[in-house]
Amino acid sequence: MVGGAVMGYVGGLHFWWPKITGRLYPEFLARTAAIILFVGFNLHILPAIHLGGLGMPRRYHNYPPEFQVLNVMSTAAHRFLRLAISCR
Repeated sequence: MVGGAVMGYVGGLHFWWPKITGRLYPEFLARTAAIILFVGFNLHILPAIHLGGLGMPRRYHNYPPEFQVLNVMSTAAHRFLRLAISCR
């Protein structure tokens, strides 16, 4: 649900930004940010869903060793997401 809301927000921002400011986005930057956002969101959420299916509880500060790799991957993808949002 969050993915749909964020994608809708970013799409609305991209649509309304020229109307609000009178300036267009650079096309290349907009496409690059959209691709990074889509890939980063999926790389962030899919490992978390898989970890939940494996039985890992949420909001742990110290991960069990068998869940470490997927949690690190999800954290790295979150940083990738922040990069995409900062490109906007």
